[in-house]
Amino acid sequence: MRRYKEISAGLKKYAIVKGFVNKPIHLFLYKPDQWEDDLSPKTCPYVKTMNSRYWDLDSSYTDYLYLRDRLAEPIAKDFKDKTAAQIRSGLFSEMANYCDTIFAE
Repeated sequence: MRRYKEISAGLKKYAIVKGFVNKPIHLFLYKPDQWEDDLSPKTCPYVKTMNSRYWDLDSSYTDYLYLRDRLAEPIAKDFKDKTAAQIRSGLFSEMANYCDTIFAE
């Protein structure tokens, strides 16, 4: 990625929430029949379809929804532009991205 330093500096701790990964991803640009990279859940067509179908459905995470309520306060402390109420009412997948960001630091 040519501008990864600029993008990383601009996104700061929101990088993972916004989908930015500060790791080199090797693309096979000249061979469209090959998988794009080995880090993305979108590489495999089946995984891409399933991930896009279920990622934003809270029903996919029924057994873990209690974590959204339990982690709302700690997440709100780290992300000043989000309140605990916003996190509780948001998607579970968004809350998971905030957790990824916290644990990545």
